[in-house]
Amino acid sequence: MHGLLTTYEKVDGVVQAFDHETPKYVGRYALITGRYIQFYQNVADALNGKVKLAVKGAQSRDALRIIELARESHEKGVTVAWR
Repeated sequence: MHGLLTTYEKVDGVVQAFDHETPKYVGRYALITGRYIQFYQNVADALNGKVKLAVKGAQSRDALRIIELARESHEKGVTVAWR
């Protein structure tokens, strides 16, 4: 599986190429395979007091905000600032 990275400035000259139609730099990147079983096992163990959470609430919040900003940026066709 691959994801598509589209930016106004070149981030990776090896993977990205300039797309004259958009005009943006576009590149396909391999996605990182998730380890959801281990994630949920950690949550269960943390709830049972065995370990500390591997992914803190603030990290999850920030990741969700990045996804929201990416969607908004795509829909509007503009760069959206982190607020």
